[in-house]
Amino acid sequence: MPKAYSYLRFSRPEQSQGDSFRRQYEAAKKYADEHGLDLDESLTFHDEGVSAYQGKQIETGRLGDFLHEVKQGRVEEGSFLLVESLDRISRQSARKAQRILEDICEEGITVVTMIDGRKYDKHALDSDPMALIMSLFTFFRAHDESETKATRLKAAWHAKRANIKKKPLTSKAPLWLRLNKDACRFELIEERAKLIRQMFDLYLRGTGPAGIAKQFNRERVPAWGRSGFWFESYITKILNNPAVYGVCIPHRLEHEDGKKNRVPLEPVAGYFPIVIEEETFVLSQDIKASRGLKGRKVSTPLCNIFSRLSRCPVCGSSMIFVNKGATFQYLACHAAKTGVGVCKYRSVPYYRLEASFIEAVRAGLKVPVDADKLLRIEESLLNHELAMNTAIQERRNIVDAVKAGTFSNDTVLYDSFPRTVLSDIVQEEGPIYFQEWGPRVLQDEIETLNTIIEANRKTIVNLKGQLNLIRPTAVEARIKELETVAKEQPLNRARFNAGLRTICDKVVVQYDHAVIDMHFKHTDLVLSVPVSM
Repeated sequence: MPKAYSYLRFSRPEQSQGDSFRRQYEAAKKYADEHGLDLDESLTFHDEGVSAYQGKQIETGRLGDFLHEVKQGRVEEGSFLLVESLDRISRQSARKAQRILEDICEEGITVVTMIDGRKYDKHALDSDPMALIMSLFTFFRAHDESETKATRLKAAWHAKRANIKKKPLTSKAPLWLRLNKDACRFELIEERAKLIRQMFDLYLRGTGPAGIAKQFNRERVPAWGRSGFWFESYITKILNNPAVYGVCIPHRLEHEDGKKNRVPLEPVAGYFPIVIEEETFVLSQDIKASRGLKGRKVSTPLCNIFSRLSRCPVCGSSMIFVNKGATFQYLACHAAKTGVGVCKYRSVPYYRLEASFIEAVRAGLKVPVDADKLLRIEESLLNHELAMNTAIQERRNIVDAVKAGTFSNDTVLYDSFPRTVLSDIVQEEGPIYFQEWGPRVLQDEIETLNTIIEANRKTIVNLKGQLNLIRPTAVEARIKELETVAKEQPLNRARFNAGLRTICDKVVVQYDHAVIDMHFKHTDLVLSVPVSM
C-alpha cells in the first residue's frame, strides 16, 4: 500500500487553534482512505507560522525537511504528498513556485490537491498540458492575491504611521503608560512616572541599576512585574529607553538566512507622554558611556571619589585604589602595579589627596570657558535648526499642495528610485519589507523629509546636551552642586563621584607637580587644582 503524507501550511500560528488544521487533516485522512493509501501520521509535515509567500518553508520549514527525507530514502519513491491546494505549497512568483512543484515531482512523489482531486507527477507535468497550465494559473493567482494583500497592508501601515500623532499604532506601551481608548492617546500612570524620575535622580547621583533595584526592594516599592521584585536588568532597560522622554522607535521585521531581524525605523518624537526631559536622558547616557551602565556593586561602599576618572600622568592608564587598612590607602597606576606598563610603580597617599581636593572644591573652583568650542557648537546648532525648519516647511508646502488639489501623492518626481516595499506581515511582529526600484513620488519625498527632520532633531538634542555641559553658567551650576556635596558631613563619596563625572571626562593625578588636572567634558580645557600628596 503506497504511503501518503500530509503537508499543512499556515500563515499564522493561531490558525492551528481554529478550523484550518482540522479541515486539512480530515481531508487528507478521507482521501487516503478512499484511494487505498496508508496515511503516515508519524511523519505529518506542517509549517505552523511559516508564510509560503516568503518561501521560508523551503529554506527552513518542513517542506524542505520533506524533500530531504525523500532524498535520504526515508520517504519512498511513489509516495503521495497531500495538500489542500497548490497555493498551500507556495505563494511565491509562478516561476519559483512551479520549480518547487517540479522538484517534488522529480523525486518520484505524486502531489494531490484535495480541493479538486487533481494529481501532479512527472508524467502529468510532461504530457498533460492542462496540468501544467492549471498549476501555473494557480500559482499566478495565489501570488497576485498575496501581492494585493501586501499592497493593502503597506497602505494601511503607512496610513497608521502618517496618523501616528493622532492615533497610536498599537495599544502596546511601556508599563508606566496606559491607553485612554476614548481620547485615543497614552496617559501617564503618575505614581510610576514619579518612580522613573527617582530612578534617574538616583542614577545621576551615582547609584547604579543594581543599587536602585536593591533600594526599591528594601523599601518595598511595589514592582510592576509579576515577580513582585525589582531587578537590575529592568532598571537598566528603563534607563536606556527613549520612551521616557516621549520617543517611540518602530521596527520592521526582516528575514535573512532563515533568521528574523528587527530593524529600527526612524524614531517618532512626541509619541508617548514625557516623563523626564531629553537633556536628562542624554546626561544619563553620557554617564553610562563613561563608566558602563551597571555601575559598582551596591554592597561595596565607594571609598574613592576619583573612581573611574583618575588617570596616570605618564602612561594614561587608570589609577586604582589600593586599600591596606585605614592607615594606608593610596592610588597607583594600574599598568605599573600589574607590571605591563612603562611606568615605575609609585603610590600616592589617598587620604591627603582626597582631603586637599575636597577642601579646594569647598573653597570654590574657577569655571573654565572654551569660547571657541562654544561658538562652533552654537554655529552648528543654528545650521541644523535651519536645515530642520527648512525640511519642515518643505513638507508643509507639499501637504498643502496635495490638500489644495494641485498635486496628488502619486505625482512622479523621478522615473527610477530605490524604495522599500512591504512583502508580508507577521502577526505581533509587524511588516516585512524588501527594496525595489520604481518611480519616486511625492509621498516618497515626504518620507525623505521626515528622515531629514528626525536626523537633524537628534543632532540638535546632542548639541544642546554638549552646550549644557560646557556653557559657563551650566558648568558653574554643576560645580556649585559639587561644592554643596563637598560641604556635607559626613561626605557622600558616591554622590560626589557622580557629580564629578558630570563635569569631567577624567582627572590626571600629576604627582610630580602636586596638582590634579580636571579634564572637562566636550572641551580641551583643563583646570589644575593644587593638592597635597
